[in-house]
Amino acid sequence: MALDLVARDVTVAGRRLSVLVPRSADEILDDNLDAGDTVPPYWADLWPSARALATHLLERGDLEGRRVLELGCGVGLPSLAALLAGAEVTASDVEPVAIRIAARNARRCARRRLQTLVVDVADPPPALLELPPFDLVIVADVLYRADLGDAFAALLPAIVAPTGEALMVHPFAGQGDAMIETLAARGWSVDRAELAVPDWLDGRTVVHAVRLRPAAA
Repeated sequence: MALDLVARDVTVAGRRLSVLVPRSADEILDDNLDAGDTVPPYWADLWPSARALATHLLERGDLEGRRVLELGCGVGLPSLAALLAGAEVTASDVEPVAIRIAARNARRCARRRLQTLVVDVADPPPALLELPPFDLVIVADVLYRADLGDAFAALLPAIVAPTGEALMVHPFAGQGDAMIETLAARGWSVDRAELAVPDWLDGRTVVHAVRLRPAAA
């Protein structure tokens, strides 16, 4: 399927970025249904959590030279922000077309190369597990199924560096609590915060962020 992409302006920490996204997620869904795939193309939109996380990454000021992994990157807005902040970034998604668009957005907006990898968090590929641990693992609006929390609880200890962290952002308070409890029981520290959502039209002003760090951190 040849995707019809359009450029959409997004405000990230005061910077206006022109990001490529599919023109219509509904058309992708229709094509998927015709092919027997009933999973909605969540990757195809710029969700509030991704916008808020991208702004946070550009504003935090400590990513220069750090190794960052985004899980469930979609079209790659948080990965793009991490690149602009000076990090070395790997973007991953279960949908191959998503990471191709994310790579295009990196070249378009950051003039930098984005490492990409197809990853199903419920069945992570050896290529991911063979990489050195990451200083920061970022996740935006991906806990939309209960089983995904279990998958992240199993995966994060294998890919976050002992002095690193995971930063997970989601729209609803309490989302992912079972995953958080599992990691806390293993000694991970948990910090919660709210992040402002820039430039969003549905009235949502904040999303919920959870910072998770291994016991050694």
